[in-house]
Amino acid sequence: MKKHLRLPALLLCAVLLTVFTGCGDTRGFPDRTADPTNAQPQAKTAFEEATFAPATALALGMRFFDDPAYLDSASVVWNILGWYCAGQEADGGKEYLTARQVNGLQHCLRPKSTSLPAPDNWISGGSLEVTEEDGETRYYFPGFRADYDLMMDALRPQLTAGTADAAGVTPVTVVLTDSENSATETYVFNFRRDARASAGFPYVVDSMTLPPVETAQETAPGAANFTLSDVANANLLTNLLSIFSSVEIKSTFGGEDGSVTSYFKKNGEICSVDAYEYEGESGYSGFYGARWFSVVKDEDDLRDVHLQSYLYLGEEMDGDGAGFDYEIASMIEFGKIINLTEKGDVYSFDVELDYGYEDEAEPPVPVHYEIDKGSLALRSIVWDSGTEYESGRTFRYNTQVDTHGLLDGWDRPLRTVTFVVERHDATGKATTETIKTEVPENLELLPEMDGDFAVYNDAAMTKEYTYPGLGPGYTIYVTDAMG
Repeated sequence: MKKHLRLPALLLCAVLLTVFTGCGDTRGFPDRTADPTNAQPQAKTAFEEATFAPATALALGMRFFDDPAYLDSASVVWNILGWYCAGQEADGGKEYLTARQVNGLQHCLRPKSTSLPAPDNWISGGSLEVTEEDGETRYYFPGFRADYDLMMDALRPQLTAGTADAAGVTPVTVVLTDSENSATETYVFNFRRDARASAGFPYVVDSMTLPPVETAQETAPGAANFTLSDVANANLLTNLLSIFSSVEIKSTFGGEDGSVTSYFKKNGEICSVDAYEYEGESGYSGFYGARWFSVVKDEDDLRDVHLQSYLYLGEEMDGDGAGFDYEIASMIEFGKIINLTEKGDVYSFDVELDYGYEDEAEPPVPVHYEIDKGSLALRSIVWDSGTEYESGRTFRYNTQVDTHGLLDGWDRPLRTVTFVVERHDATGKATTETIKTEVPENLELLPEMDGDFAVYNDAAMTKEYTYPGLGPGYTIYVTDAMG
């Protein structure tokens, strides 16, 4: 029996880490008549104008799901709303949705159901901003527009409208083509008129057909129709946070509870907060976009609690944050999938590790995984099962994130930290560079350089650096002249 499981794509990671070349510019809502011969596109019909944008957002929002029933999830629906808003802006429209649009689009997607409220943690986590402006409620989706542009370049959607049947139901076909390997995914959304629909969305989704795995094959009982690469790709942070509003990971070691780490979006940035205990005291760390941080306390004044981060001052500035995408995907060990079982919506299996040699006395213990069948999102991992070193991770999604207030500073005016960096070449000749960056008031930004260097508070480099504390921006002087 075939297992119809769509092959998860590298949503944003592939785009972040790969320069796509040879792709046509398909930003904005795709045009069904896009022609590689550069012929003039035909004007859309009224039906196409009304349905192509929702169909595009639906295709992007349902890429990791093989059952229309997932539209009963608030996170899935609001993810589709975010894609629609981004497409609207890319097509020259507003950068927000009105309450009328939100209700109208929800009725378009789920005409037989009531509207789903936005998940609370979308708002607290910064994935959604709701404002009252000019007498109306407006919904902003930070970060979706940039992701949408990348998706358009990576997937090159093409849309076509079919012919209405006797009941007036008309299919819209959306074909997504991976720009790297030309693999295609075909979605069919059937639209019909609805007397209760809003003027902005006169057609509603009657039914849909979602694509199966392109590479699905008849397999022997217990054999997997996915690879570990598929699982790793599906668990890239950019992938997970395009589906879920948050990811929570609880760690254990030797039967004892460990840290709790949450990943989410705030102000369009991928963020993390890691809460743990060390020597009986609570500790916190994480990142905001490309900026790592940890919480430090002044040993002389425990009331002075602030964040501490580093800025690399070398020639190659690492500021894109791409490495964060692998925070979870890097937990996938590679080897042979064995002991695969299927129960409900979960696959369970072990990975038989191959280190290139065989230790008969202490062979490696297989790693046990549980993953979601629809999205391949991790449910749990156990390493060294049954040994004194056993450790594990359990994963939950769409949880209410407790940021412990660590990222609140990014919502207030930022201050400027200036680095004046003095470097010397092999002949002893000095060059000076000034680097400025903005950070929250409660974040201490320290320099990081290759080799030995010293840090001062004054231009004369006589006062060794101490943290200035809260207040306005300040300047740090850095030199590689030692002694």
